[in-house]
Amino acid sequence: MRIRRLIWIALFTVMLAALTGCAGAMFPAETSFMPVHPLESGLNAYSTLKLSFEPGTGVFGTVENPTSVTGGLYVATVLKLRALGLFKTVELDTSASQPPGTLTMKVTILGVSHVDDATRFMAGLWAGRASLAVSVDFIDRETGKTLGSYAITGRSSAATYSSDSQAVRQVADAIAAVIANGYHKQ
Repeated sequence: MRIRRLIWIALFTVMLAALTGCAGAMFPAETSFMPVHPLESGLNAYSTLKLSFEPGTGVFGTVENPTSVTGGLYVATVLKLRALGLFKTVELDTSASQPPGTLTMKVTILGVSHVDDATRFMAGLWAGRASLAVSVDFIDRETGKTLGSYAITGRSSAATYSSDSQAVRQVADAIAAVIANGYHKQ
C-alpha cells in the first residue's frame, strides 16, 4: 500500500511538471509597447545617453518599492544599449550638467507584478506572470524638449523558469528596439 502511494505521488509530480512546462508554451513571454508620442527625429545627433529611473503611479497603482526592479532594469538596458554601439556613452544620469549632444531617457516605473523564483517553482503556472510597466521619455538635455514617449509592458511566461527578471529583460529589449528603430530616423 505504501509503495502504491509513492508511485501515485511520483506520477502526480511528473504530470504537474509537464503541465507547468506546457503552460510556458501556452503563455510565452511577451512585450507590448505603445508610442504615446513617437520620436519625431533621429537620435543620431546625440553622443551621450543618460538614463534616469523614477517611481510613478499607473497601471498597478502606486509603486511602493520600485528599487526591486530598477537595478535589474538599469543593468539590462545599459548592456543592450552598449551592445548596439549607437552612443559613445551610456550611463546613469547623476549630474545636473548639460553637455551638448546629451539625450536623457527618463524611465518611470508604472507598475510591478512580482513572481519570484521560489514562488514560481512551488506554484508553477498558478503563480501567475510577472510584469513590469514603464513609461519612457526621450528628452533633449540641452533644450528640455521631449522628443518621444512610449508606454512599455513586459510580461514573463508562465513556465517554471520565468520570474521578474524575464519581464525586466522584455522591457530592456523593447527600449533597445525603440532606440535602434528611431536612431537613424529622418
